[in-house]
Amino acid sequence: MTLILPLRKVTSVHKDVSERLKKINPSLAKQVRVVLDENKAERHIRGGMATKMKYSHYIKSLLTEKMTLLKKRISKQSGKALITSTVWKE
Repeated sequence: MTLILPLRKVTSVHKDVSERLKKINPSLAKQVRVVLDENKAERHIRGGMATKMKYSHYIKSLLTEKMTLLKKRISKQSGKALITSTVWKE
């Protein structure tokens, strides 16, 4: 019968993999350690890329919103200019 363990938090999983696996299967623990170390070395890069993407979308949406407001303001000013010039001519 297979024992199914509940899902664990990341720290528990890392502890299982780094400490307890050494006692159970040392050769597998070495292979897993290589993968974990590589992941740890690269995670700050992935985090930076995610932050860059997050804020690039934010900046694009802000620029789009500002352009829309600017276009509305210009069209209102153009409408006022047309009305004033029409009134002025009369």
